[in-house]
Amino acid sequence: CKLNPVDMKKFILSGCLLLFTASTALAGEIIVTFIKGTVEVYRQSPGAWEKARPGMVLKTGDKIRTGRRSQTNTLSKEGHRLTIKEKTLLEITQLGPTDWEFDQKVGRTRFYVAKLGTGQGLRVHTPTALCAVRGTEFQVTVLDDLSTILDVFNGTVNFGDTRGAIPQVPVAENQRSAVEQGAAAPKPPEAIPPKDIQRARDERMRFDKEDKKFRDERKPEEQGKLPPPTQDKAEFRKEVQREVSRDMAREGIESDAAFQQKAATYQEAKTLVDAFGKLVRLEEYVTRPTPESFKYVALNHRDSRLDHLVFEVTANRPLPPSLDEAGNLWSSVGDRKPDFFAVKQRLFSTNQKDTYEQVNLDGDSKPVTFQQPIFGDQGQFLGVTSQKGDMTVFDHRYEFLNGNPGASERLWKEANYRPSDNGLLAGTDVRGMMWHMRPALVEKYDPAADAVSESYWIDVFVTNAGAGLTATGKLDFVAHEPDPNPFLAHFTETHNYINFVDANGNGRLDNGERFKDMNGNGAYDIGEPFEDVVQVGLNGAADRVTRARDNGDGRFFSDLNRNGLEDDGTLGIDPLSVSRKPWAWLKNETFMVNDLGQILDLRAIGQNTGSSDSIAQTFEQVNFERTWQSSEFADKIDVMATPRILLKSGFLKTQVKGNEPVDQR
Repeated sequence: CKLNPVDMKKFILSGCLLLFTASTALAGEIIVTFIKGTVEVYRQSPGAWEKARPGMVLKTGDKIRTGRRSQTNTLSKEGHRLTIKEKTLLEITQLGPTDWEFDQKVGRTRFYVAKLGTGQGLRVHTPTALCAVRGTEFQVTVLDDLSTILDVFNGTVNFGDTRGAIPQVPVAENQRSAVEQGAAAPKPPEAIPPKDIQRARDERMRFDKEDKKFRDERKPEEQGKLPPPTQDKAEFRKEVQREVSRDMAREGIESDAAFQQKAATYQEAKTLVDAFGKLVRLEEYVTRPTPESFKYVALNHRDSRLDHLVFEVTANRPLPPSLDEAGNLWSSVGDRKPDFFAVKQRLFSTNQKDTYEQVNLDGDSKPVTFQQPIFGDQGQFLGVTSQKGDMTVFDHRYEFLNGNPGASERLWKEANYRPSDNGLLAGTDVRGMMWHMRPALVEKYDPAADAVSESYWIDVFVTNAGAGLTATGKLDFVAHEPDPNPFLAHFTETHNYINFVDANGNGRLDNGERFKDMNGNGAYDIGEPFEDVVQVGLNGAADRVTRARDNGDGRFFSDLNRNGLEDDGTLGIDPLSVSRKPWAWLKNETFMVNDLGQILDLRAIGQNTGSSDSIAQTFEQVNFERTWQSSEFADKIDVMATPRILLKSGFLKTQVKGNEPVDQR
């Protein structure tokens, strides 16, 4: 049957997968995918050396040689990839189906070995050594004196002399060994220098770029014969474990077996371009650390740097396999409390030197009455009406710049560990806290009708130093900066951190309770509707005195000496003016880009079409890039991520139905 585009999209979004099997045309063959400089091949037929070219097929008995400053890449049907570097001579002696063997006479070759099945193996012979592997990434170098150097970047390689006269030495991940000409055994393995490990990662990124270019240039019928550009899962798990656990010890990865169980849910790797024109290798995975939670991780490799992001959510009860079955974890419409809601979540990003973290804790789903936009079944906007529903409210929210991981871990795991400021608390140094927020329940009260027309929760900055009328607290003054081109999907926020004096002594920052000035005299008069703050904190005492309070906080200071006291000569009544000289600042930029790094035009993503389905379709195709720059950072944090992995994992589906609240995931 033939599906129209709409039906095809719905078919894809339903989670159905079509599995394609690669052609057997490359069985027992490898194909040349990239050439730089002078590269020649010797094929059994016609039996002579000839110039190599992309797309050339090589078989058992063929040879490859490279000149000075030259290189070539090859790919097998099984996914084995080789980078043959300058001044190298390599002979193909066997190409499956059980064993793959190569004879390297001289030079350097990098092997990316796909996962091998039971009884399968790959071996590399040199004049002085034998390397036997089972699914790994390694490099073999044969020097002019015929000594052999082995570098292992993933997995384990058994290393011995070429005659097999001595027991082989296992060389593990990030280790190096060597066999010299005439030596009786390999040297004991030693650590590979960090610069060589980083160089290997950079070379892998270049390989991916070259591989993508080769695939893009193939005709459709040729592409169908190539193996998919996937990364070995075992290798991917180990790289994620190494990079994430190194800088996030609190992730609690206690063993490789436990990590593999967590990381088995869904993972993906790809190479793309960011909004600044930099090539990025994006590696993502989604895990279920506990039955009640899910975690998304994105690792970004650029040149010689690594940035990564972690977003984790824990619900009130075990979640179903697909999050869509749990509904919206943050808001819902109706009179009944939802079955599933978020109780804590955190966002963490780092460039391996600096860290940004936001932690939301002690969540509960609370009944609210709010103005809800109404959409028809086709996604068209119909208007606004009052709706009863529930929304997730977090009792404590924190933001940290270069915070202490130990303090963050205690926040996440210990229900009673809720610091109010930086400093030593219960034996742990809390640092980098930029603000602390609590929820406040607001009711729109009409004295004439003696009725509440709407209720909602807002987050308010709370005091952290001093007490009473002299207490002070941290606040974040946010300025939004539009892109010069208003249609580009590029959004900038500048966060200026200053302090406030709690002039009315209520423990929080406020401007008084807002009211409707019905007679236009600029002051509150009895009988005028107002927004009544009736409770601070989910378990705070309710204030049911229905009278408006218009005495807010009107004193702000920069706190340039960071002591929490109003003593630095920056006191003012206008927070905007004071924020021009903050004690710290953060600039956050968000881009929506395609795989080539082009920033999307908002007019082209369905915002004016009246169709929520067109917006959902965009989310399947777009990449999100977020950067964080700060006065507290040595360098910016720059992370690309995509919702596609959440869609492909089956955790989410891009479905928008009439009259449903917008999901903020």
